[in-house]
Amino acid sequence: MTLILVVDENDWQRQALCDLLRCQGYRTWQARDLAEVREALSMSAHRRGADSLKPALCLVELVREQGNGFSLAVWLQSRGLGRSVLLSDRGELADSLWARSRGIEWTLSRRLSAADFTAHLTRILHATAGDNACA
Repeated sequence: MTLILVVDENDWQRQALCDLLRCQGYRTWQARDLAEVREALSMSAHRRGADSLKPALCLVELVREQGNGFSLAVWLQSRGLGRSVLLSDRGELADSLWARSRGIEWTLSRRLSAADFTAHLTRILHATAGDNACA
């Protein structure tokens, strides 16, 4: 089963997205911020080995109170934690262009219906299936 990391400061939105993903057959790992991601990785490395938490995708909220989604997504990708997808309420072209300039290929709007969101996510997963970072 495919593992997807969801990083969102809003507890309700993070949980709702994880619930949607689990209903679609995905495993999820949640984190509020980079500190929680690092803590989970450290605990996992001690318990099961360094590669035990290796998501296929990382869904990262773009607009954050602490830091920004661009930097967090780039950090996740640089550590080989799957490909990052930025989640945006704004849906602005500038966000997508800025993300691509930093090596983040995808942005998804939170305004999409559940069916459209999961359809886009499925296409992204298929596009990354041959990528070693998502193995």
